[in-house]
Amino acid sequence: MGVHEFCEIRTDRLLLRQLKQEDALDIFEMRSNAEMILYTDSKLDETVEDTRKYLEGMNEGIAEGKWLIWAMEHKEKGEVIGTVSVWNYDWEGSKAELGFGVNRRFAHQGYMKEALMAVIPFAFETMKFRTLEAYTEKGNLNSKRLLSSAGFHRVRQVSEPGYYSDRLYVMDVYEITNRSLP
Repeated sequence: MGVHEFCEIRTDRLLLRQLKQEDALDIFEMRSNAEMILYTDSKLDETVEDTRKYLEGMNEGIAEGKWLIWAMEHKEKGEVIGTVSVWNYDWEGSKAELGFGVNRRFAHQGYMKEALMAVIPFAFETMKFRTLEAYTEKGNLNSKRLLSSAGFHRVRQVSEPGYYSDRLYVMDVYEITNRSLP
């Protein structure tokens, strides 16, 4: 186990690929929308330059083996509509965390589930993790439904203080395991 080379993943409607600086406007649309942070302890990108710094940081993290994050490019439109990531690696415990976000214009159209159903097998078969976790704020019903439909089940609830706000976040923790690995 260890660092894995980044690779593209193709689905019927999506190309999951590495983020590029040319994606800044598409990602800015997502990261500057207040609806995107209703359930997360994040801050909005105020300028496209904020987004460019985010993209640079995400790609640095990939290069350093800290995480993998894919741009979800809509094949037909050529537009980046979201991101999905495997991060917070625990190699000894053989688990990692799954993160995801989709531009509100593309929500409720099955794109995120399509991306998750491609990334989950990659995390199990290529990265050899036995467990994937996903944290979602208890009020985020859409995220909870998505995780359940992708085969995750709720295992516990944790409370975390905010970093960008003084809010206490109550997070439902979902997990999925790969029982086929030895």
